[in-house]
Amino acid sequence: MAPPTLPSPLGRTPILLDSSALLAFCLDETGADVVADAIGDSADVRMTTANVAECTSRLLRLGWDPDQIDALFRDLEIGVVREDLALAILAGELHARTRQAGLSLGDALCLAAALRDERPVLTADRAWSTLPPEFNVIVVR
Repeated sequence: MAPPTLPSPLGRTPILLDSSALLAFCLDETGADVVADAIGDSADVRMTTANVAECTSRLLRLGWDPDQIDALFRDLEIGVVREDLALAILAGELHARTRQAGLSLGDALCLAAALRDERPVLTADRAWSTLPPEFNVIVVR
């Protein structure tokens, strides 16, 4: 089965990446090409600090050097979402609503940022496909 393609209207739209999407890209997993295209096409790519930390932890466990990880974020020009108390409270509310779908608190923070900043979020986690349409989620595999 071929990975899905991004909806054509996405174009230069600012996007948010979930850690699973960036990890799929880094590890050349299914959906990596979709993530690469989205990063290349987007006017602004961001991640939450929780997702950056999750990616960093996983890549370090896989043998990546911290300098390689830093270079990855810089080379791809991935910015970090501005987080504040209101976003944290929204993330807590969303975690309570989406927990049954298997989403973590970090996932909820990503969703909260996507809602607040009106950005689509790319993920490689199929559990996100069960979320209601109010969440602009693109599952890359």
